[in-house]
Amino acid sequence: MENINGNKIIWKTKNFVAVASERPLVSREEGGHIKIYMLQEINIDLTQI
Repeated sequence: MENINGNKIIWKTKNFVAVASERPLVSREEGGHIKIYMLQEINIDLTQI
């Protein structure tokens, strides 16, 4: 099983990974149990959206 910063990877794409958080900042009932890490730098001009 792959890990990032000691946390288990839940989902992985070419752009990001979602990992389980051991100590969430928000309660699990409110959805604070994952962390998302970017794998690639994304350069987007938000004024063009």
